[in-house]
Amino acid sequence: MAERDRDDHSSFDRTEAEATDLIAELDRRVRTDALTQLGSKAQMVEWLDDATAGSMLALLDLDDFRLLNQTLGHDAGDVLLTLVARRLERACPAPEFRVGRISQDEFAVLRLGPDAHADELAEVLASSFRDPFRLGGRAVGVRATCGITACDPTKSPNVVIREADTAMYEAKSRAKSGALVFDEDFHRRAVEAFEIADGLGRALAGRELVIHYQPEVDMASGRVIGAEALLRWTHPEMGPIGPDAFIPVAETCGLIGELGAYVLHGALMQRRRWVDAGLVGDDFTIAVNISARQLEDDGFVDAVAWEMEITGCPPERLCLELTESALMADPDEAIRRLTRLAGLGIRLAIDDFGTGYSSLAYLQNLPITDLKIDRSFVSRLDQPRGAALVEATIGIARALGLGTIAEGIELSEQHAQIRELGCQTGQGYLFARPVAPAEFEGALAAAELVAGAPAPAVP
Repeated sequence: MAERDRDDHSSFDRTEAEATDLIAELDRRVRTDALTQLGSKAQMVEWLDDATAGSMLALLDLDDFRLLNQTLGHDAGDVLLTLVARRLERACPAPEFRVGRISQDEFAVLRLGPDAHADELAEVLASSFRDPFRLGGRAVGVRATCGITACDPTKSPNVVIREADTAMYEAKSRAKSGALVFDEDFHRRAVEAFEIADGLGRALAGRELVIHYQPEVDMASGRVIGAEALLRWTHPEMGPIGPDAFIPVAETCGLIGELGAYVLHGALMQRRRWVDAGLVGDDFTIAVNISARQLEDDGFVDAVAWEMEITGCPPERLCLELTESALMADPDEAIRRLTRLAGLGIRLAIDDFGTGYSSLAYLQNLPITDLKIDRSFVSRLDQPRGAALVEATIGIARALGLGTIAEGIELSEQHAQIRELGCQTGQGYLFARPVAPAEFEGALAAAELVAGAPAPAVP
């Protein structure tokens, strides 16, 4: 009997020891990233909890990691993440540093105080990515965008991480492969972006978004031959919000497709109403801006074809405008998608030409029909170099058989000079500001939208 009691007690001890080992193993797994063996986010939170004043936290996000995964495969992506981890460990050794991986392609580096400096930390991290990484015999250049913030015992670890994350995304919005130190203005803008994103869905449903129209004028005759559709939004609490503020947010939060569909349908329906009312002829063209995200959507071309069918718009009377940066994000894919759109007979224009990074090699391969000369060049027509740039752009368009549209014409002198240089179409405050449909219709009926006429008042 005593022998059995000893066996039972021994069995209990083993079970208790196994349970202790299991708890320790689970605890280790929680604090360790399984792929890279760096500290996990949970571990980084603990490290931050113990960090003294003067310490600095940096978050790094690998640029274009998704594209690498799509190109080389997820296995290669995992190998790269491991290589990055080892390189960061070498550049940032303990006990001065703590290195972790806190999301798929986001790493965290804690530089312990009291004398940590943001510029020194940024340089250490940048140096880790100067040499290419070897992936299966291939040398792959990788860059990272970095956000840095100071640790403060009065801030919780999650607040410190949020600040570094905010600085990192601010750096991404400016230019990849950069580094920024957190500023309270970044957080304020992030909060505003959240409020904008939160309100956009309601705005679509609640008719807060209004399409305004700015005329496009034939430079030779002064006749209105088309209009550009421009989205405007007045937030119930924040007031008017410009498209430069809400369009990037719509792209980030996944609403750009809905916004784009709203503008396209609304503009084509408005054109149909004007044609039916006899205010414009059937040769009236509607221009609609589209983003790179819309162009990436597999269903976008079919959606455009459907809208033209249900609104009765001839394809040559719809002009889709894209910026150079949107086209150059993935030029080969842009050519494929634009070729399908061109196959429908739609006009395609590069907006703000000359401000982006397109090359003439790609320009001659893109199935575009028009170039829009950016307002920044038009505003400098009174300067020799400004006039030369506009003349050169018109010459490039003429050589490639493209139409030209000059935007930002505000002065009669600019109008005369643009017309003399051979630009075909003009747009700007000299003719009219963007206005709501009713104001546009009134000006058309009164024949006010002609070259040199005063611009209607902004509603």
